[in-house]
Amino acid sequence: MSAMIDGTHAGGLASRWKEFLIEGGYRPTVAVNDEDPRYASIQFKAEGRRFAVLVDEEDPSFLHLDLGYVLEDVRSDVGLLEIANTLNASLKVVKVTVEDGERLAHFQAESFGEALPSSETFERLLSQLMLAADQFLERVQLDRPRALA
Repeated sequence: MSAMIDGTHAGGLASRWKEFLIEGGYRPTVAVNDEDPRYASIQFKAEGRRFAVLVDEEDPSFLHLDLGYVLEDVRSDVGLLEIANTLNASLKVVKVTVEDGERLAHFQAESFGEALPSSETFERLLSQLMLAADQFLERVQLDRPRALA
């Protein structure tokens, strides 16, 4: 469970991420985990898709970006895990995970480095997430997957 906040009550890293995204032209929202305020999710839209930066205040050098979809209209005979594994073998930085019982697909980029990446690196990561999602959805042959809210 998490609560939506304006970012001013978020930890330092979540607040810095919010400012970074605002400076990049995004309109982020911050949700801090009610049970453990060290963790936050900063959501924002880019190119019609909803992304999240997952923050751990105790690990500022860890970057975790997520792009998720609900796969509502997938035939039961489509091997989601096999498609994800095939893509994972060829993608750079991005990993594809599926939760078959929930029909969810996540495209995640993780790395270690400075607390905030350069704008160029961040845009490249977003581009890689979108490329991975497009390749996965093309192979699954979904017309209109629903982005996670």
